[in-house]
Amino acid sequence: MAADSLKKLKDDIKDGRFGRVYLLYGEEGYLRRHCRRELADALLPEGDSINRLELRGEKARFEEIISFADTLPFLAPRRIIVCEGTGLFKKASDELADYLKNVPEHSVIIFSEESVDKRGRLYKAAAANGAVVEFPYRDARQLMDWSARILKGEGLSIRRTDMEFFISRCGKSMDEVSRATDKLVNFAKGRAHEAGAEASEVTRADIEAVTVPQPEDRIFEMLRCVIDGDAEGAFSRYSELLKLRTAPMLIITLMGKEYGRLLLIKDLLKRGRARGEIAKAMNLRDFMLRRLMPQAEKLSDLEIRRALEACASADEDIKSGRMGDKLAAEVLLLRLLQKQRTRGAR
Repeated sequence: MAADSLKKLKDDIKDGRFGRVYLLYGEEGYLRRHCRRELADALLPEGDSINRLELRGEKARFEEIISFADTLPFLAPRRIIVCEGTGLFKKASDELADYLKNVPEHSVIIFSEESVDKRGRLYKAAAANGAVVEFPYRDARQLMDWSARILKGEGLSIRRTDMEFFISRCGKSMDEVSRATDKLVNFAKGRAHEAGAEASEVTRADIEAVTVPQPEDRIFEMLRCVIDGDAEGAFSRYSELLKLRTAPMLIITLMGKEYGRLLLIKDLLKRGRARGEIAKAMNLRDFMLRRLMPQAEKLSDLEIRRALEACASADEDIKSGRMGDKLAAEVLLLRLLQKQRTRGAR
């Protein structure tokens, strides 16, 4: 659905077919902002400040939007109002919702928001009287292909496994991937220049030099050590998380989330789901699923459920005041490691 509406928006821009109301929303800010600029510039040149109004932030008022839209354009085919991050779609805006039903032919209103309330009148009015395009995070394959194209444009290649590793350390958004890719290009070229050569390939060492593991990645490594009964490795990863200022309470929460994923993977495998179906159902990147599946296979359903109970107990110990958050996280690690030692001794 999101892909279809985005394609229609791009086709409308290409063909010059414009509506009067556009709502672009979603977590993927980089692509959303790019499409908002492309749409606005296709409607009216950026330099036309007389017929173009840009409102940013939650101080934007609906009265200002209506007043500008009602005014006839000056020596131009239309007026446009660009509203960025106003928060209007998360609160009651009945007057603006009513206005969207009758926007003048000479005006176009573009809303660009990270999040919206789909139950609200304003969202429903935008959907009924204009075009609504959602911008969710891109999946891992799209991010990898996009970053690889940027690297190729700079004369750099990268192995598929290294690209997967790189994306796992970038975060979910195109903004994060873009910044990390720029750093990677500069570092690889700088490294090659110092060696008196021309950079042609990005290496794993380059990636490690310009990125750091995400907290979720360190949690994964910590649990891998726990499942393998490696206490030294588990506490080493735990110490790294604390150095990154990851709150112990968040560590406990993320541990519970990982065990929950393992249990769901096992359940879906029992139902005969293919790997691609599992990745889609869990909204997981394919390479992340490939990493989780061996862990899921090592544990029984009962062992995972007991680990989840231990995480819930640690959470309760903190909230009830029985333990401080750091002590609770460390006791949880020891309990989980003890369970693995007991399992290995059988």
